[in-house]
Amino acid sequence: IYTSDTIPARGDNFTLNAASFRYNNPFRMVHGSSQRLIMDLSNFDNSLGIVPGGQSGQALSPHNLDLVNMWQNVEYFPMPFSKEAVDKSTVDKLTLTP
Repeated sequence: IYTSDTIPARGDNFTLNAASFRYNNPFRMVHGSSQRLIMDLSNFDNSLGIVPGGQSGQALSPHNLDLVNMWQNVEYFPMPFSKEAVDKSTVDKLTLTP
């Protein structure tokens, strides 16, 4: 329940899609990026991002691995920064109180 399937991925040490491999097995990727960000410094609300698993670290959550295909295909989702943009794109909200 804490593991996922192995997926094919592209990239190497010299590409924007950074990845590492072992020289004795160059077609087996050892690790890749843990997060990709494209930041629009003129308007942070236009920024894009992706993480290689999902938005949730909970193994049984439907959002645990829901971004794997987007990460594999080098796709991105919007990353709003301003309060207005975050409020507009919010789907669920969790409030923790002591």
